[in-house]
Amino acid sequence: MLFDDELEKLKKSGLYRTLKNIKRIANSKIIINNRELIDFSSNDYLGFSAHPQVIENCIKCINTYGIGAGAARLMSGNNEIYCILENLLKNLFGKERALIFGSGFLTNSTVIPAITNKNDLIISDKLAHSSIIHGIKSSDAQHHRFKHNDMNSLESILKKYRQNFKNCWIITESIFSMDGDICPLNDLIYLKEKYNCFLYLDESHSFGLFADNGAGLAKQLNCADKIEIIMATFSKAVGSYGGFIVSSHSICEYLINKARGFIFSTALPPVTLIATITSIKLFSEERERIINFNKLVQYTHALLKSKIINTPSASQIIPIIIGDAQKTIQIAESLISNGFYVLAIRPPTVPQNTARIRISINYHHSKSAIENLIEKMIELLY
Repeated sequence: MLFDDELEKLKKSGLYRTLKNIKRIANSKIIINNRELIDFSSNDYLGFSAHPQVIENCIKCINTYGIGAGAARLMSGNNEIYCILENLLKNLFGKERALIFGSGFLTNSTVIPAITNKNDLIISDKLAHSSIIHGIKSSDAQHHRFKHNDMNSLESILKKYRQNFKNCWIITESIFSMDGDICPLNDLIYLKEKYNCFLYLDESHSFGLFADNGAGLAKQLNCADKIEIIMATFSKAVGSYGGFIVSSHSICEYLINKARGFIFSTALPPVTLIATITSIKLFSEERERIINFNKLVQYTHALLKSKIINTPSASQIIPIIIGDAQKTIQIAESLISNGFYVLAIRPPTVPQNTARIRISINYHHSKSAIENLIEKMIELLY
């Protein structure tokens, strides 16, 4: 049958993926095959997806607006809730305007080809997310990659190629989804200004967790005004769904007219927008939750360091790099059998020979759960 040989190759190489039937319950717990596990894989960092205020507001919204949006925003899918949320976002980031898309993947894969053409150059971090890569490949721009978080590599590319193109976009992430490390944002801004470039920053894994108002790394470093496009999602710390950019009025207007993924996609359901608005307001109303979450992340890193377990991470995303895909799967399966739901991340999601266990810290995790996970990890590694 079609693709059977290729599927067999994936199985033999340890790269075969399957879907699991998972039931999420409160406080970072999940049920698989009637077994309760502690979920260390979720991006719902603050637990807002099950927050009582979010649920209450969503129920009210459904009773008023129903379920679906009915059409794309340029048809009849736009509504007053979109305006409320986009105004909230632009004020949060201190930008002229915000524009919401159907998902984070759709945002990157749609915006990047819309803002570039064959006369432009894109320079992206080598470990940029798949959605960024997809957006770049869908564009007509010339493309070069710089070594991960390496500003010397970036500048060497700028020196060699920048003068040959009308516009140049540097594209990177604030927190990288598979390594959990943080980009040297101030150094990036220095180079983008030195070489007259534009900067596109994906803040998906920092939105909600950095800055006093939750607006992300750029806002925390007081440099959001120097970045042309900041992108993020609602599916991580917000606990909802969708993607967005904050930028200038003219860029957002241009995307409304040119971004195919925006023009031809059905609008997000009103209930999803209400959930997002409620969660974003909780960034300020429940600031203590974010503070305690970050303390838990710091505790986890200190514990790993004390156990001499190395990780490239400086955030809530903590990969333990194993290397071999089959061995990584075996470790993940052993951890799952001991009550810890963690995933083996393998190529092509990460580079060859860097298969890893990806630990994602959640506000509802207890210190004892983290300690037990790490102790079990040590047993399996050594």
